[in-house]
Amino acid sequence: MPLVGAKCPIYKKNIRFEQCLKCAIDNNSPCSFPYSYLKASSVLMGSSRPDIHVTDLTGCLRRAYFSKVTNYYEEPSRWMAAVLGILIHSGLEKFAPPNSDIELSLSAITLSGIRVVGRIDLLVNTIIRDTKSKRWLMPEKLPTKENERQINIYAWLLSKNGYVATAGVLEYLALGGATRCRKCNCLIDWNKEKNKWVCPECKKTWGKDKAHRGAHQEYIELYNMDLIETWVDEKASVLDNALKTGAIAPKIDTDGEWLCDYCAFIDECKAFDSLSQGRVNDE
Repeated sequence: MPLVGAKCPIYKKNIRFEQCLKCAIDNNSPCSFPYSYLKASSVLMGSSRPDIHVTDLTGCLRRAYFSKVTNYYEEPSRWMAAVLGILIHSGLEKFAPPNSDIELSLSAITLSGIRVVGRIDLLVNTIIRDTKSKRWLMPEKLPTKENERQINIYAWLLSKNGYVATAGVLEYLALGGATRCRKCNCLIDWNKEKNKWVCPECKKTWGKDKAHRGAHQEYIELYNMDLIETWVDEKASVLDNALKTGAIAPKIDTDGEWLCDYCAFIDECKAFDSLSQGRVNDE
C-alpha cells in the first residue's frame, strides 16, 4: 500500500493527498510547500508497489513489508530527497550518451520462483551507471552497502534478460556544491604532486576522500553471479513469505540502524519489537 498523504505540519494531523492539494490551492500553501512539489510527491511517492522491487531488497526488509501492507503518511519534508532524486534522474536521462540503453524496466524469477522487478536507468557499453543525488557528499563513506548491492542486483536482472553487464559506476552529485575551504570560503583544488586537495589561498590540505568537486564516482566490481542470485533469492524469500503469511520481516542490520530515524514506520516497528520482547519474557 502506498504513501497516501501528509503528516501536516500546520494542522498537526494526517491528511490525504486530495485534501493536502486542495488546501494548497485554497489557502495558498500555509505550510510553504508549493503546490507543484506536493502534486509531484503525490504522483511519484503515492504509487502502490505490490511487486518485490530491487530497492526493497537492498535496505530494510521490514520497512519494505510495511510499505506494501500499510497506508501511511509522512511529513512533506521527508519526501524532498526522493522526489528531487527522481526528477534529477528523469532529467539527466534525456542527455544520456549515444547508443545507451535507458530506463530498462526488467523482471526476473529467483531460484524459489519469486518475481523481482527493477528499473536500470542507464546501461552504457556493458557498464551500469546510476546517479545518486545527495545534499552533502562524504567520499570516504561511499559507496554505501545499499548502493553497491543495488548495482549487483541490476547486473543479475540484466543477465536474466539477455543483457551483458561487466561493471557498475555510481555517480554521486552533491546538491550543496563542491567542497569549500571554511576559512577562506573558496573552492579547493586537487594537487597531483601532493595527492591531496589544497586551498589556493591558505594552503590547507584535505585527504583524497575528504573533499570533492561537487561530484564523485565509485567504480563497482560485480560479485559472482551465482552469489548474487543466491543472495537475491534469500532476501526475496523472506519478504515474500512475510507478505503471504503476515509474519513481520526482520529489520535492517545494526550497521544500518541510523536509517530508522528517517523511517515512516518507526512506531509500528517499535511496537512489534516490544510485543516480541514481551512474548520472550513470558516464556
